[in-house]
Amino acid sequence: NPVDFASTNGIKFSVMMYDRRNLGSGAPYPAPSMMSIVPISHWRTSLLWYVPANKFENLQGYYVNIIAPDSDFTGSSGILASFNGGPIKPIKAVLGIEQLWKNIPNHPGMTGARFKIFPGSYYAKRPQPFMIYNYGFRGLDPNNALGAFAGDETFF
Repeated sequence: NPVDFASTNGIKFSVMMYDRRNLGSGAPYPAPSMMSIVPISHWRTSLLWYVPANKFENLQGYYVNIIAPDSDFTGSSGILASFNGGPIKPIKAVLGIEQLWKNIPNHPGMTGARFKIFPGSYYAKRPQPFMIYNYGFRGLDPNNALGAFAGDETFF
């Protein structure tokens, strides 16, 4: 259930989101996950992140969620991005949007977007602060029967 968090006495606090997915048969596969929720006051105008390459996983998927003003996802300006030190371009020319969320409670004019990403280095910037959450999932199975749930799979 969505809940608004606020401090009534001016004392700062942090929010941690936990998600426990159990025994789903489709991607993303079961994994406990945790994410620090970064308050708008701590958003930045540029962010750099790295996704390591892995060759031992049977399944892997990496994503970023970006929260920024609506115009960053509808116009040609807004967030600029670079992949592996390449040229800086509008983010939609570097990453493909998988899904948009336009109804962020108490924040009209803001949009959330999910992008699928791949191993490598990323850099993104815009004149005003925004936020990027980088996450992913991996699955290992020694006998390459991932999803059979025979007790030898590892999901993280």
